[in-house]
Amino acid sequence: MRTRTIAIAAAAAAFAVSASAYAAPSMRMSREERALAEAREDVTAQASMTKGAAQQSFELERRRLDDLISDLEAGRRVPAWEIDRALDEARTAP
Repeated sequence: MRTRTIAIAAAAAAFAVSASAYAAPSMRMSREERALAEAREDVTAQASMTKGAAQQSFELERRRLDDLISDLEAGRRVPAWEIDRALDEARTAP
C-alpha cells in the first residue's frame, strides 16, 4: 500500500511540474508570440473544418507559424516584416 501511495504522489508531482512548465512560457510570451499563437489556433480550427487542398494549405500555414513561434521562443531574431507577413497570410489563407 505504501508503494502505491508513493507512486501516486510521484505522478501527481510530475504532473504539477509539467503543468507549470507549460504555463510559465505563456505568461512570458511576447506580443508577437501571442499574435502568432492566436493565428495558429485560427488556422488549425479552419483546417479542421476543410478537406483536400484547402486543408493542406492551412496545415502548411500552421507549420510556418509554429516555426516562427519556435524561433521566437528560442531567442532567435525574427524580422518584424516576416511576422507581419505570416499574420497577413494566416488571415487570408484559403
